[in-house]
Amino acid sequence: MVLKAYPFLKPERTALVPHVFDPALYPSRPKHRSEKVTLRFLGTLFSRRTPLPIFLALGSLMHRRPDLRDALRIELVGFVEPGMLEGPAAASLPCGMVGHRPPVPYLESLELMYDADILLLIEADVASTPFVPSKLTDYMGANTPIVAIAPEGGCRDILGRLGCPTVDPKNIDGIASALETAIDRVIRGASGTWCNEEFRQSFGFRSAAAVFATLLRSSPI
Repeated sequence: MVLKAYPFLKPERTALVPHVFDPALYPSRPKHRSEKVTLRFLGTLFSRRTPLPIFLALGSLMHRRPDLRDALRIELVGFVEPGMLEGPAAASLPCGMVGHRPPVPYLESLELMYDADILLLIEADVASTPFVPSKLTDYMGANTPIVAIAPEGGCRDILGRLGCPTVDPKNIDGIASALETAIDRVIRGASGTWCNEEFRQSFGFRSAAAVFATLLRSSPI
C-alpha cells in the first residue's frame, strides 16, 4: 500500500516488521478442555463487524447436523453493540449455545484465546479493507485453530499464508462449511499442526526482532 501511494520509494529501501506475539505471555499449562467444543471471539462487534454471519451459518449447520446442537458453545468476549445478540438468527440457535462476556484484561484475553478450541475472527462486511487487526497476531500466539470471516484485503492475505479457512461475510454456506470442518477436527481429536507453522512463528517476537535488528544494521547513520 505504501509503495503504491509513494512510487518514488524504492522496494529495496523498505522493510516490513510485523506486529508480534510473545509466547511467555500465554499459559504454559496444558490447554483446558470443556465438554463442549468452544468457539470464541474476542474483540469489539459493531456496525458492519457483526456476528450475524456466524449465527446464520450455525443455524444452517444445525439444520444439517442436528448431532451438533448440544455439542457447541459460542462465546463472544468484549463489547457488543446493543441488539446484535437479538433477532431471528440468534434466537434460532439452541438455548444457551451463545454466551457473552464483557471486556477482560489483556492477559486474561490471551488465556481465553489459548483455552478455546476454535477462535473466530470477524471482520467488517465491506468489499475490501487494508485493515489487519493486532488481535490476529494475538490469535496466532495462542496457537489455536482460527476460522475467519473477512473480506478481501490484508487480513485475508495473512490468513491465506497461515493456512486458515477464510470466508467472505456474505458467503453463509462457506462459513458453515468452514465451521463444520473445524468442529469435526476438534471432535476427532486431530493432532498435529493446524497451520503453516513457519509462517506463524515469523510473527513471534524473536523472529521479528531479528528482522528489525537487520534493518537497523543496514540503515545508514
